[in-house]
Amino acid sequence: MNYQRELISVIIPVYDTGSYLRRCLSSLSSQTYDDLEIIIIDDGSKDELTLSILAEYASKDKRIHVIHKENGGCSRAYNAGLDLAGGEYVMIVDSDDYLDQDAIEVLYQAMKEDDVDLVGASYYLDFDHFRFYRSKIKKEGIYMKPKTLHGLCHNTGINNYAWAKLYKAELLKDIRFPIDHDNFSDMEFSALVFLKAEKVKILKRRLYHYYQRKASMTGLMSYKTAHDMFMKFKRQEDLLNKEYPEEHFSNYTNYYRSEMMILLAYLSADDVAKEDVYLPVYDDSRVWLLFKFFRAILSKIVAIKYHLQKIERR
Repeated sequence: MNYQRELISVIIPVYDTGSYLRRCLSSLSSQTYDDLEIIIIDDGSKDELTLSILAEYASKDKRIHVIHKENGGCSRAYNAGLDLAGGEYVMIVDSDDYLDQDAIEVLYQAMKEDDVDLVGASYYLDFDHFRFYRSKIKKEGIYMKPKTLHGLCHNTGINNYAWAKLYKAELLKDIRFPIDHDNFSDMEFSALVFLKAEKVKILKRRLYHYYQRKASMTGLMSYKTAHDMFMKFKRQEDLLNKEYPEEHFSNYTNYYRSEMMILLAYLSADDVAKEDVYLPVYDDSRVWLLFKFFRAILSKIVAIKYHLQKIERR
């Protein structure tokens, strides 16, 4: 079915990502859905390559608007883009990631078919020399509250990332990223979004390429950063239970993930009190094998605990 095409605002925060930026912007400039305004928030980049690529793409694609600002962190950059967005729909893309050529078209068609508040897609994990295919979403379809909120906690097709989703602009009207702490600000943003969204559509198809670079927040994990992740999951759980206390939301799956990261950081660091000790999660095969070992054991424990809790509630 053909729909009257509407303007979609794509927000891209950028900070010294010149090595990956051209791939990101090329994937957006070549989208089959071309009614776009591409809002790039340059968060005080100092890298000449980044700045030259921004100037190049802004000069050859009139849909690209580059806003330069002082460095204030990714949350403020996201919010600056949201404040400027003029489209009926909004999409967020990180500057080291990229999209399949028809990604926005597919998301838009899915949005219009069922008149939902947001559409989410699956994604690839892209490394320098290979691509990792995570398990696809098991059940594609439309979800309502509180099922969407439980899905957010349990990672059952609904994730905590702001990207790989198309939002109705109206949905985000009063929602912004928290600026008190940049680490994992997606989690609180996602909780607020899914608390407000009445109708959500999830697609099985992978449309977004989530690039795993060593210098990214999740690629290099310190003990402190892993602890921040844990606390953000706790904050998200508290937000959900405040609105729906009868649902007893539990972020047990995400707690497990953050606890594993804390364990890995602890085992790999000589002094976990040092904030500048980092864990290169993907480079040390011994640490990775240890992670897999603990994951196999703890996943069984977590699953048993969850089912016992369900039995107790009956």
